[in-house]
Amino acid sequence: IEDLLFRRLGADGFSKLLDEAEVITKKFQTRIKKARGFFQTSNGIIWYVNPEGEVKGLTSDGNKIRDRIQVTDDDALQIGPFRLDEERSCSCIHWIRKDDPEKTWNWS
Repeated sequence: IEDLLFRRLGADGFSKLLDEAEVITKKFQTRIKKARGFFQTSNGIIWYVNPEGEVKGLTSDGNKIRDRIQVTDDDALQIGPFRLDEERSCSCIHWIRKDDPEKTWNWS
């Protein structure tokens, strides 16, 4: 794919595209820093969020869960219908369902 893009865009266009992709990637990795790491929920699921935003969960019975954190158009972090509540200052993180703020998901 890179070779095709290089031939289609030329050296300058390809270089510019790579620079833009690097800026977007760094912005994303900086943006998700609060959500990165290992967490546990009250139902015993262990969660891991890596620097690329991949979410991996392991339930107490050994089942695996996979998802991805996305940055929305309004710069919010989101997993499925849940958005990160960045106003709280505790060490745990709180996900709030965007269509029903009464429903939350807490990771500590």
